[in-house]
Amino acid sequence: MSRKSDLFEDYFCYDEIMISESAKKYIMAAFASLIIFIDLSYYLFLRRGYYDLYIINKVFAGTSLTVLATVLLIGSLGRLYNLFDPMLEYRKHLGIVSFILAFFHGVISLFFLPSRFNINYYFSNLITFILGLTGLLILGYLFFISFKRFTGNLDPRKWWSYQVWGSRVAGILVFFHLVLMKYPGWLKWYANGGSDELTRPFMPPASIIAAAFGFFVILVRIFELINQKLAKFLIPLLFTGLILFIGLSFYIGKSKNLITRTVNKNSPSPTMTEILLTSIIAENLDTPWSIIFLPDKQMLVTERKGTVRLEGKIIATLTQVKEIGEGGLLGSTLYPDFESNHYIYFYYTYEGDDNQTLNRVVRMTLKDDQLIEEKIIIDKIPGAPNHNGGRIKFGPDNALYITTGDAQNPSQAQDKNSLAGKILRMDKDEKISVYSFGHRNPQGLAWDDQGQLYATEHGRSGLQSGLDEFNKIIEGKNYGWPEIQGNEAKTGMETSLLNSGNDTWAPAGMAYFKGSFYFGGLRGQALYKVTLVDGKPELKEYFKNELGRIRDVVLGPDNMLYISTSNQDGRGNPKEGDDKIIKINPEKL
Repeated sequence: MSRKSDLFEDYFCYDEIMISESAKKYIMAAFASLIIFIDLSYYLFLRRGYYDLYIINKVFAGTSLTVLATVLLIGSLGRLYNLFDPMLEYRKHLGIVSFILAFFHGVISLFFLPSRFNINYYFSNLITFILGLTGLLILGYLFFISFKRFTGNLDPRKWWSYQVWGSRVAGILVFFHLVLMKYPGWLKWYANGGSDELTRPFMPPASIIAAAFGFFVILVRIFELINQKLAKFLIPLLFTGLILFIGLSFYIGKSKNLITRTVNKNSPSPTMTEILLTSIIAENLDTPWSIIFLPDKQMLVTERKGTVRLEGKIIATLTQVKEIGEGGLLGSTLYPDFESNHYIYFYYTYEGDDNQTLNRVVRMTLKDDQLIEEKIIIDKIPGAPNHNGGRIKFGPDNALYITTGDAQNPSQAQDKNSLAGKILRMDKDEKISVYSFGHRNPQGLAWDDQGQLYATEHGRSGLQSGLDEFNKIIEGKNYGWPEIQGNEAKTGMETSLLNSGNDTWAPAGMAYFKGSFYFGGLRGQALYKVTLVDGKPELKEYFKNELGRIRDVVLGPDNMLYISTSNQDGRGNPKEGDDKIIKINPEKL
C-alpha cells in the first residue's frame, strides 16, 4: 500500500482512503461536541425566556435527532462516493448515544415539565398522548438494549436487529409527529413566511430542521438502494432543493397565507390603505405592554424591560423587574381618584429567594413627572417564563382587579389557596379575595355599560394551539382550566362565551366602546371586535397580518382606540419603527 510521507501519513491511507483509529475518535468527539454546542446556542441565544430544564430538554432532542440522522447519512454517502470509511463501529456507538439522549428527552417531556404534566391535557389530546407514550416505550426499550450491549451481555447480532427495527419504528413515529399531524411549529413558520410565535424572525424552528434533515436522510437511503449511479446525481440536487425550500419559505409562505382565517368572507377586513382610520402616535418602543391616560390626557406606557414612559419620555426604570419570557413590567392602572393622591399601580415579574420567578402588584406616586414611594400591595404571585397574567384595572366599583396566570403549572388554577390562575379583587381597604378561578392566562379585562366584567384568556399552545376564550366573569365561578376548555362543559364549571376553536387569537388587552369589546391578538395578529346580540357573541377581525402582534387596546379620552404592537417581544417579525402606539377610530370599523 503506497503512502505519502508527510505530516498526515499516520492518519490517512490514500489507496483506500482510510482514517486512522485515533483520528476517528477525535472526529466523532468533535462532531458530537459541535452538534451539542450548536443546539445549545440555538436555544440559549435565539429563544428567550425559558427555564434551564426546557433548554436542556431541547438540546437533548435536537442533538439526538441530528446525531442519529448523521449516523445514517455517513454510511450512505461513504458507500456512494467512496470519500471516507463508513466507520461502522463508531457510528453504532453514536447511535447508542442518540437513543439515550432521546430517551431522557421523552422522560423530561412527560414527567418533569410542569406545563405538560397534566392528565387532562393528555386526554384532550389523545392521539398526541398515545403517540408520545408509544415513542417513549420504544425509546426506553432501545435504551435497555443499549445498556445490555455496553455491558457485553447481548449478542451483537441481536443488538443489530433490535437497533434496525427499533430505529425504523421510531422514525415512523417522528415522521408522523412532524408531518402528518402538521405540527404547528414548522407549519405556521412556513405559512407566516418565516416567522411564528415561538421563533425569532426568519429562524426556522428545530422541528423543520430535524424534519428536513431526516427526510433528506431517508431519500438518500432509498436512492442508494434503488440505483447508486442515479443517487450520486440526484442527492446533490435534493440537498440544494432543501436549502432553497427553507430560503424561499419566507416568500412562499406569505403568498400562500396558509393559516389566515377570514371571519366574515362577505365582509373582508379593511386595510390601512383602504380607509384612513389610523395614525401612529409613538414609534421605536421596546415591547410596550400597557397604556393608560392621566386626567390631563398625557399617555403613560410601560415597557416590558422595566421602563415607564410619559409622553414618550422615560420617567422611571424599575430595577427590580425581571424580564424573562413573557414576564417583566406588565400592567398598569390609575387610582380612581388619581388627582387626590397621584397613585399608579403596576404589575411586574421579579426574582425572589432561591431564584424563584414571582410577580407582585405595587403602588407608586407620580410627582413632578417622577415615580416615587414604591409600596408592595400583593406579593409572591407565582410566576414563570410564561403564563404570568398581569392585567390590572379598577372596576366601576372602584375595586382593583388583577389577572394571574397558572405559571405553567395548570393545577394551581384550581387551587383556591394559590394566587395563580385567578382573577383577584382588592377592595378599598386593600383586602384581597379570589374573584374567579380556573384560568390559564387571562390577559384582558373590560366592563360593559351595566358593570358586567368580561375577560380574554389564552387557550392551549404547543402541538394543538387554539381554544382562546372570551369569558363573562361572575364572582366565585370556576372557569374550568385545566379540567375543561373551549366548548367543553362540566358541572360546577363555566363554559366560555366565545372561543377561537382550532384557530388562535392569543388575545391580549381589551377595551369596551358603544356596545362592543375590542381586544388585541398576539399570535392572531389582528384587532378583534365582539358584539353581544341577544346575549350571543358576534366576532369580527380587522388589520389581519398588517400591524403584527397587538398587545394592548385602550379607549382614550377622545373616544379613540389606542393599541400597542408587540413585535419586538422575541416572537414577532419587527418592521421599521416597531414597536408602535397606533390610534384607531372605532366609529369607522
